[in-house]
Amino acid sequence: MKSGGIENPAFETPCSGLGRRCRAGSVRAGAGAGAAGPAGHGPYPEEGPCGWGPCTPRALQLCNNSEGYLAAYSLLAIFQGVVVNGLINISISTIEKRYELNSSLTGLISASYDIAFCVLSLFVSYFGERGHKPRWLAFSAFMLGLGSLVYSLPHFSSGKYQYGGKIEDTCQTAETTFANATCSASTNSSLHKYLHVFILGQLLLGVGGTPLYTLGTAFIDDSVPKHKASLYIGNVKTVNLLFLNYFSSTKVDQDDPRWLGAWWIGFLACFFAIWLLIIPFSCFPRHLPGTAKIQAEKISETHDDGSQVLVQINNIGQSFKDFPMALLILLRNPVLMSLIIASSSEALVATGFATFLPKFIENQFGKSSSFSATLGG
Repeated sequence: MKSGGIENPAFETPCSGLGRRCRAGSVRAGAGAGAAGPAGHGPYPEEGPCGWGPCTPRALQLCNNSEGYLAAYSLLAIFQGVVVNGLINISISTIEKRYELNSSLTGLISASYDIAFCVLSLFVSYFGERGHKPRWLAFSAFMLGLGSLVYSLPHFSSGKYQYGGKIEDTCQTAETTFANATCSASTNSSLHKYLHVFILGQLLLGVGGTPLYTLGTAFIDDSVPKHKASLYIGNVKTVNLLFLNYFSSTKVDQDDPRWLGAWWIGFLACFFAIWLLIIPFSCFPRHLPGTAKIQAEKISETHDDGSQVLVQINNIGQSFKDFPMALLILLRNPVLMSLIIASSSEALVATGFATFLPKFIENQFGKSSSFSATLGG
């Protein structure tokens, strides 16, 4: 890769009959390393100290390694999982009651995250690969925190919750001459306008989640040896399954259909925690120390259909005009497409269950939101 990026030997085609890389790849590696020398004999220029410009405290250098990055990345993944996979899903039924929304609208809220992720993932991956990945993750933390804050704003602008009279479990028969007030939701309320705020919050969360799971794992793969990469990425996938749950006391108990938990507290807590993580990500260098040596020791395991030679000859990947060609090369990779189909099929089932299973348990069996979330989790 040119323009000061990582020269990754794993994506170069070995020359037939020679125990070394192709000459074209060696020339590009020398140009990328500059005065530092060939890969494996010196660090890349971007393997700088941990800090902000000229401010590089010695204490920060203790974290300038893959373990320090993994700690910060795992914390960001935890809070992203708390918000997206935990708080939003378990607060669906509460938001429906509080803001008089139906399941179709709350389903749209839940889908907004995936819409933003799908639209941006290709572009973020394409441009972020040759960019400063830790700073992309700092941007990810900023957007995730902002999305959490926006998602909690309706609580502060919608006024005090008026839970009214207790709703009975049965409705009046059709023979009665008066309207079933307890069975029909009011259509004159203006609370449904907060739907757009929830959608905006989810879109911001989707924007923030895109670099987290595209560039974040790529940075780990670039910075650690091959035999450790799966362990590091597995740790992140494990910790992001954690979630939190917050409720407050009201004059009605959890067995009352009018009861609402303090669904907004968790979002505010995550907002502050996630924004604190902007600090460590902003101080990491473009590449961790030792990246050049790790990359030099890796060998190619990619699907070889001749596209690597095409990329080298045409210098594909240096500008946006190369994006369609790069996308076409990926679409012709059978291994990648099989993984995409498998992951999409799994997400198609898991996403629906994760979103509405707590609500189904709560409504079908009359359980509280907290207990339903525990069973659903």
